[in-house]
Amino acid sequence: MKKFTQIILFAIIISFAGCSSSSKISMKIKNINGIAIVVGNEPFTHIAIQVDSNTVYLIKSNPKIEHMLLMNQGKKIIVKYNKIENVEGNKVIHVVE
Repeated sequence: MKKFTQIILFAIIISFAGCSSSSKISMKIKNINGIAIVVGNEPFTHIAIQVDSNTVYLIKSNPKIEHMLLMNQGKKIIVKYNKIENVEGNKVIHVVE
């Protein structure tokens, strides 16, 4: 009987471990290309990337990357991002490189 109880307990533990998932979500890095632009009015401007005539993504990144993009305003760029989200009706990409 003790052996049977151990087998059942082991099976329950394995089934819970197999059904659980990690809370970490792997974020795949993707590329997007477009033109670096600045949107908004002073003092509330934001760096963005214009992909086509209708699609503009605000860029959220570290200050070093944002400064580099500001220096390349109006030029074609390719950025690597890991996440797109909607913030107050605006599409925001999280640029990593």
